[in-house]
Amino acid sequence: MLEQYLSASRILTGARADSLEEAVLLCGGLLTTDGAASEHYPQAMLETVRELGPYAVMAPRVAVPHARPDRGGLFPAVALVFLREPIPFESSNGPVRVIAGFCGVDDESHMALLSALIPLISNRALLESAAAAKTPEEVLLRIKAGL
Repeated sequence: MLEQYLSASRILTGARADSLEEAVLLCGGLLTTDGAASEHYPQAMLETVRELGPYAVMAPRVAVPHARPDRGGLFPAVALVFLREPIPFESSNGPVRVIAGFCGVDDESHMALLSALIPLISNRALLESAAAAKTPEEVLLRIKAGL
């Protein structure tokens, strides 16, 4: 199910970021560049992360930034950013190495996207395999093989 929301154009491997905020904006940028979200959506994602604090880190080493659908989601989509170096974050699940951002267009798609992400973010071996991939296409292949 996750594959229907992912594309190589919304995956970044070996990324560098100095903070979770910077990583969230990178992830949001993938959604806007691909046309899945409005230009204001990355900032809305960042505001939500600031409001949620540690709750944005939903699994060990994985942050799942998103914003309400009415904040600029244009079609349901997932973006993945794999950081070269983990980012410290005050959470029992931190530091963060993977940013799995998404945007929905309504409450139903919002929940469907969260449900689609759970098998990935809860599978530590699959996440490590995807994080070791060198290209977005390789990430997609590893995710498809592992889900």
